[in-house]
Amino acid sequence: MTLLLAVAERQSASAWDAQPFPLGVVAPVAGAHAYAEVMSASSSDQRPADGRLLLRSMLDRIRDDGSLVEFVGPRVDAERAASVLRPLSRPGSLIEWIAVNGHRVDAVVTAGDDQWRVVLMCSSATVVESLDVFERPARFDGVDGGFAVVINGPSGAGKSMLLIALQRLAAMPLVIFDEPEHIGSVQTEYLIWRDRAPCLHRGYLDAIAALARAGNHVATPAAGHNQAEFVAALGDVPTLTVGLTCALDVLIERERRTGRWGGIAIDSPAIHEGWIYDMEFETTNSPDPFVVAQQVLDRIDPGVRD
Repeated sequence: MTLLLAVAERQSASAWDAQPFPLGVVAPVAGAHAYAEVMSASSSDQRPADGRLLLRSMLDRIRDDGSLVEFVGPRVDAERAASVLRPLSRPGSLIEWIAVNGHRVDAVVTAGDDQWRVVLMCSSATVVESLDVFERPARFDGVDGGFAVVINGPSGAGKSMLLIALQRLAAMPLVIFDEPEHIGSVQTEYLIWRDRAPCLHRGYLDAIAALARAGNHVATPAAGHNQAEFVAALGDVPTLTVGLTCALDVLIERERRTGRWGGIAIDSPAIHEGWIYDMEFETTNSPDPFVVAQQVLDRIDPGVRD
């Protein structure tokens, strides 16, 4: 389950410094997901009937334009929670299914042709400590040839942030990879010394390409692979290459603050050698990753792709 805090408004100033996502960020998701902060809660012996009553009471309160303050714990934004649940509160909504496991309550809510999965974490039968709402997406049958986004840039330039923003904004399934090598697991030595198993690392790129060719959208950082390797693996898969640049002193400071592997920033100037980009962004001044992501997504649109 992907989690997005709903405690504060979206921040952009420090977004490119964070790993993998800054606390207190709210993404403007387009009806696909809504999220609230998850925190530890004490065990609860509540029954399904208690969970149903709590959720129904919250939806009724929203329908009556009331506040959810009395229903939520101190770390959950009551206004944001109401906004997340409002589509579920319209007349005719039905709690079709509910189950309780300790302090976790899972429910399915329907209203007409719309359906949501709701997950509540409750410290008691009356107080919600976290709230996750997932809306059933429209059916996706794939896109001819698939589509790939490859992002290249130095460590600390914001590749991970951009990937996360892309996924949160995308209206279609978008598979993102933190690194191409993060498919399954292999002995760490073969990740450190890639030249000891070149077929392994080519296989990772081939796997990503196969997923795209099946009709999917994929996005991955270059992660040290050169552009020729991606061209060989992706072949006829439509591909958008994105380059991120950032001032070296800023990269060094981000490296220091985030505890990354030391020395990567110093070696970063050569990261763009041999690359030709479709889009380039400068991230020294921490642009809003969601604004950048939207520009990338606009290029993925089939009308633009052609």
